[in-house]
Amino acid sequence: MKRIRGKKLPLTAAGIQALRAEYTRSVEPARALVAETSKLERTLSDLVNQAYGLTPAEIDLMWQTAPPRIPLGEADLNARPQVTAEKEP
Repeated sequence: MKRIRGKKLPLTAAGIQALRAEYTRSVEPARALVAETSKLERTLSDLVNQAYGLTPAEIDLMWQTAPPRIPLGEADLNARPQVTAEKEP
C-alpha cells in the first residue's frame, strides 16, 4: 500500500488502522467461505462418484485426465485423499 501511495501521500496511523479493520471485516470471512465452498465441492464430487459406483481406479483415471479448468482447482487435486475401495457384501 505504501508503494502505491508513494511518499507524497503516506498512510497515517488512523489510515493503517482502518485498512486492518476492513481486512478483518471483508477478507477473512471471504477466505472462510472459500474454504467451506471447497469442502462442499469435494463432498459433492465424492457423492457423485459413489452414486455412479466408480471404482478407485476409475476415479484416479478421471482425476488424472481432468480438464485444466475444473471447479476444485489444482491445489484441491493434490490434497485429495486416496480413494479406498468399499466392497459390498
